[in-house]
Amino acid sequence: RTLKKLFDFAGSQTLLTIATILAFWIKFNIVLFTYKPYTATKLYFPIFILIIGFYCLKNFNKSIFLNPRTILLGLVAVTFLVPVGYLFHPHDWAIYKKMALSFISFMTLYFATILLDDKGKKYLLRAVYIFCLIALSYFLLQSVFGWSYEMGHLRRANPVPRPFGIMD
Repeated sequence: RTLKKLFDFAGSQTLLTIATILAFWIKFNIVLFTYKPYTATKLYFPIFILIIGFYCLKNFNKSIFLNPRTILLGLVAVTFLVPVGYLFHPHDWAIYKKMALSFISFMTLYFATILLDDKGKKYLLRAVYIFCLIALSYFLLQSVFGWSYEMGHLRRANPVPRPFGIMD
């Protein structure tokens, strides 16, 4: 009985909405969470993929996968595999793996937005607006006052190590 409630919550629209908003926030405000940009993505997105998997399992519907947006998403994902045959140097593989992590997190986030209901999309849009306000404020702070956020506090902007600040 408790396991059924847990499974129902794991596959609920509420959890999917909260997880998607958190995934968006981590993806685009990564430096607020960690100084190493891909650490938050590596730690959170496997959990996010599990939440999406539970949601798809509980609410299985062929129309989710026959949706034109999902089909196009799959085609874009397949085209990302094309360069694999041309990578011979270990440095190239390292760059490709790093970009693959970012690409997979974008694709996962996009797929989750396909699954959201109208209420969830409104909440996600509000999170996007809040992000845009933070980005605008930060841009004004950098351009008008010349300050930058780095390692937990504001300091004079140093464009070499962090040219885009908290927006990564």
